[in-house]
Amino acid sequence: MINIEINRLVQFLQWLYGKDNLMCCHNGNYYPALFIENKEQDISKLLENIVPEERDFSGIHKKIKKIENKLSHLWNGPTYVLRHIENKFLTRLTCSIGAYFDTLISSSELSVELMSAISQYADPPTIYKYMPIRQNIHASLRGSSAVAQAWSGNGRSAALSISCLLAIKNNNTYHGCFRRRSQKVAEDAGLYHVVPSMILQPEPGKSSNAKNFDIKNCILREVAEELFAVAEGDNSWKKHPAIKALNQLLDNGGAELTVTGFAMCLIDLRPEILALLMIHDQSWYTTYADTFDICTFEYEETTDKTLHNLNKTEVLGPSGLFSVENSVVAGAACIIAGMPHIEKQLQ
Repeated sequence: MINIEINRLVQFLQWLYGKDNLMCCHNGNYYPALFIENKEQDISKLLENIVPEERDFSGIHKKIKKIENKLSHLWNGPTYVLRHIENKFLTRLTCSIGAYFDTLISSSELSVELMSAISQYADPPTIYKYMPIRQNIHASLRGSSAVAQAWSGNGRSAALSISCLLAIKNNNTYHGCFRRRSQKVAEDAGLYHVVPSMILQPEPGKSSNAKNFDIKNCILREVAEELFAVAEGDNSWKKHPAIKALNQLLDNGGAELTVTGFAMCLIDLRPEILALLMIHDQSWYTTYADTFDICTFEYEETTDKTLHNLNKTEVLGPSGLFSVENSVVAGAACIIAGMPHIEKQLQ
C-alpha cells in the first residue's frame, strides 16, 4: 500500500465515503475499498453493453508523451473501461474501450493527490479541500453519493482489472497462490498480491469488443503466463498440460470459476473484478504444483513458498500477508470476498 499512516487514510476514507461503505474484514479491520457482491452466476453475461468512448483524454495523452520513455517496457494495450455497474437484480456492466496508459496516468494522479493531501493535513475536510481531481469526480459529494460517483467511472479512464484467488485443494484444505509484486511493475511494487492478477484485455491480435470480453479466457491465459512461464502472446497457451487439465476439471466439476464481486480501490479509484478459481480435484495439485514457474517480471523472485494455507488469521490478520499495510488492496479484497465460498466448500 501507499507509504502513509494507515489509520489516517482509513479515517479519511470513512469520512468521505461512509464507514459502512468501506470493505471490512472478519476481524473488524477496514480496507480502502468499496465492494459490490456479484449477483450473476453466469460470468459470460456480466457485460451488458459497450458504449463509444467520447470523453476527451487529450490532457492525459500529452502527459504520456512526456514520459513515454519511462513506459517503454509496458504495453499500452486496449482495455475495457467501466462506465456503469447495475446491481439491483442481476449484475451488469457497461464499458467503453480505452488504453492502459490512460488508466495508468489517471489513477496515478488520484493516488499522488491523495498521498500529498493526507501527508500534510489531518482534518478530513481540509484534506478533501486539497484534492481537486477527486472532488471533480465526486461533484464534491460525500457518503453514498460519492460512492455512486466512484462506481460510475466518471472523470478518469477506469479500466477493469481482475484479481483471481487461485485456491487449490490438497490434504483436504485449500491453498492460495500469493507472491510479492516485483520492483519492475508499474504499480504496487513489493506488496503481496494474488497470483494471477491482470488487466482484462482481449487476446493479442483480437479486437476489443463484446465478443472478446472473456473473463474465463483471460484468467486461464494468465494462469499459463504467470504460473507456468508461457510467453505473453504465445497462442499455444491453451495446449499447456496444466491448462488442458484445468479446462477438463472446469467442465466436469473438479474445479469452478466464479466472480465473487467487484472492488473499487479508493486510493486510485481503480475497479477490480474479484474472481475465485477453486480446484477441488487434488490430483491437479499433485501433478502441477511443483512445476510452478512464477513470472519474475510481475512477481518477486524468491525461495519463499508460493502456496499458503487459506487460514483467515494467517492471511488477513494484523501481521498476515494481506494485512492492510502489506498488500495490494484488490488482492486483499479478493481474499475477503472469496473466503466465505471456500469455507462453505469445506463444511
